[in-house]
Amino acid sequence: MAKGIFTQGVCILLERALPLDELEAALANFDVRRRIDTSEEWAFGSPTLLVAYRPESNGLVSIDIVARKWPDQMGNPKDEKLIFSAWSMGHFGPFTYPGGLQRATQQCWAWKPGRTIPDRHNAFIRIRASYAFGAAGADPIMPSDYAPLPELAFVTQLASSLLNVPGALCYFNPNGEVLCGRDRLYKTLSDGRSFDLPSLDIWSNIRIFNVNVGWSLMDTVGNGQLDIPDVEACFHSESFDFNQIASFAIFHSTF
Repeated sequence: MAKGIFTQGVCILLERALPLDELEAALANFDVRRRIDTSEEWAFGSPTLLVAYRPESNGLVSIDIVARKWPDQMGNPKDEKLIFSAWSMGHFGPFTYPGGLQRATQQCWAWKPGRTIPDRHNAFIRIRASYAFGAAGADPIMPSDYAPLPELAFVTQLASSLLNVPGALCYFNPNGEVLCGRDRLYKTLSDGRSFDLPSLDIWSNIRIFNVNVGWSLMDTVGNGQLDIPDVEACFHSESFDFNQIASFAIFHSTF
C-alpha cells in the first residue's frame, strides 16, 4: 500500500461513541472548516469535521467518529466487501495492514497498559489527512512541495487534543502499530519540541519476533508515514543485546 487519497491517519480508541459536538469542542484551537452530520457507509466516513491544514493546497484533515470496534482484520472481498474496499483505498490509514491492533497490543513495549486497555474500546475517532477533498480531476493527489513530517506532526497534535474527550482510552497509530496513553503522548510531544527531534516512538514501533531456536528478527513499522524505509535486522539472540539492536534500527530510521 502507499499514500493516495489519504496521506496520514491516526486514531483515538473510545469506550463509547460521542456526538460530534464533543469533538468540535475539543478542537476549539483549530480551524474547523466544515461539518458533515450524516453518512451512508461508515467504513468510508461517519459524521465528520474537516479541519484546515495547508488550505492553499486543498489540504484538510477529516475527523470522524465510528460507532464500532476497530475492524482489525480489514474485511475480506467475499463477506465484508465494504470494509475490504475501504481498507484497500486507505480509509483506515495508508500503511495499515490486517491484524495491526493485535500486533500493537502484543508489541506495546513503552506503555504496558496498552496490552489490555484497547480491549475496552467500542468506538474510535479516525483522523485522516488528505488533499483530495473537493479536488478537480486534474489536481495532483499531493502538492509538489509535500512534506510528511509537519503533516504527521499536525495530525498528532489533533489526536492529542482529542484525547481529552469523554471516554477516550488511548492513541492508536495503525500505520506504525503504536499504542500510547495520554500522559505519554503529551510528554513525547513536549520532549520533541524541547529537543527539536521527531517523535518517532509515537509514529513507528519496534517489533520483535522469534524466528527459531537461537535467532530473532527485529524490525521497525511505520516509517512509510515519513517516506523513509523501514529497517529489519535478523540476529543471533544470545550474541546481541536487544536494546542495542533497537537503537541500531532507530538510528537507521532517521539518518
